[in-house]
Amino acid sequence: MKRQVFALFVALLGCVPLAFAAPSGAEALVIFNSSMPESRDVATYYASKRQVPPANVIGLDLPKTETMSREEFTKKLQEPLIAAIEKNGFWKYHDKGELPIEAKVRFAALCYGVPLKITPADLKEKPPEKLPKELQRNEASVEGELALLPLRRGKHELFGPFQNPAYGTTNRHLLHPTNGVFMVTRLDGPSPEIAKGLVDKAMLAEKEGLWGRGYFDLRGIAEGDLAPGDDFIKRAAHASALYGFDTYVNNTAETLPASYPLSNVALYAGWYDPHVSGPFTRTNVDFMPGAIAYHLHSYSAATVRVGWENWVGPLLARGVTATMGTVYEPYLGLTPHVGLLLVEMLHGGRTFGEAAIVCQPALSWQSTFVGDPLYQPAHQSFKDQFEGMLAAKSKNTEWGHIKVLNLGGATNSMMVNEYLRDVAGAKNSAVLQEKLGDVLQREGNLLESVEPYERVLKLSTNAQQRLRVALSLGDSLTIFGRQRQAFEVYQGLIKDHPDYPDRLVIYEKLVQLGEALGRKADVDKYKAEIETLKKAEKKG
Repeated sequence: MKRQVFALFVALLGCVPLAFAAPSGAEALVIFNSSMPESRDVATYYASKRQVPPANVIGLDLPKTETMSREEFTKKLQEPLIAAIEKNGFWKYHDKGELPIEAKVRFAALCYGVPLKITPADLKEKPPEKLPKELQRNEASVEGELALLPLRRGKHELFGPFQNPAYGTTNRHLLHPTNGVFMVTRLDGPSPEIAKGLVDKAMLAEKEGLWGRGYFDLRGIAEGDLAPGDDFIKRAAHASALYGFDTYVNNTAETLPASYPLSNVALYAGWYDPHVSGPFTRTNVDFMPGAIAYHLHSYSAATVRVGWENWVGPLLARGVTATMGTVYEPYLGLTPHVGLLLVEMLHGGRTFGEAAIVCQPALSWQSTFVGDPLYQPAHQSFKDQFEGMLAAKSKNTEWGHIKVLNLGGATNSMMVNEYLRDVAGAKNSAVLQEKLGDVLQREGNLLESVEPYERVLKLSTNAQQRLRVALSLGDSLTIFGRQRQAFEVYQGLIKDHPDYPDRLVIYEKLVQLGEALGRKADVDKYKAEIETLKKAEKKG
């Protein structure tokens, strides 16, 4: 490694967090539904992975459905759980105390089979006069209710949202049952296997790093009642960029189209489709190990055990490691704030469970969080992480170099080129060559971007990366009159992606280029394809 590399590396060290202590499995309870063998299997698997003591694994006889009544929640989950906690000495109360005076466990993982939400019941408590009518409700997520279990043993008022005492706190010591909050997430999803995989992917990212790209889908709303939703996602995008990820932001009113080429997804946040849409409708989304994803919608987590409805279940089915949503209408201001979640996890070094409690304005409300509560992607300093990758010659080192470039302020092609000259194997890295091509394109150097982009197409085995680069490369070649090369790039795109949603646009480009090249047979073939697609669109 030569001098320029270390110059950038040293410059970025002051911009990244130091190492953070990892919590122990002994700090977690694992709760499963004893009426479902697969729930016990998930609990056993998680406990073995995180070295959770056997006494911390608690089975309760619960409904097998995702919903439970308020009475079922109280009698079958809340009261038996607090009894088990006190019996085992996990929390200790004074006889008349409202909060524990000691607490050995701070986290809980609810395993596949534990109900997701509590159905509404008649209000017994009189709500405050100033509480808006629409908030005078007592349906809730199970996690949102259990988060307040330490407070008066869960016997708090049930007339609406409860102001979260931990919301936005930067004091890690406040995240503790002795301060009235319990950090609860769930290991869940469309299948027990998906639920088990959440801890595997989390631990892999903790070991090898969370790498990839950040994608953020705004709606272009600058003012009005919905503007805070865009602000949440803008903050998330900012956290992604400050962490060193290549970060892509869509600011149009429409959500990302199905044709959008997502690859190496580490982070995603968007809104506001009711069901999974766009590029996430593909069965195989290129989520990286440890990926965190969220789509803001009032009913994004109305179910988590179905892989094609709403958002949480489909994201889990497609490989995400940590996600969140709401089970009933929360209203925008009381949804979990994804920007705060990412700030806390990436820059605060917090676990998913800690960041989840911090990013909720209200408890006893509608938010659910699916993922390993102990998942801590930023527990290691980047200095130690990067030096370890270099020493081990890890494949992920190419992503480490991207982070060095981004945090080191390499904003122009001259700086990127200088850096890459000192990186062994840079010309054989599709990731680094795409980075160079992207920087050249942003500067308007379209012709110079051709060479690195062509290398990407030769090197990459990632279908979505190849698609993204082919689209950019084809346009650049066309602009500079390299019609034959552009024609071949678009032909390769169609061959590699026969189900590409915007094939009509590519066929039209092939027709124009084919006519200029005098390739009549090809032109006739592509015109026929265009007619077929147009007829199919009319029928659809």
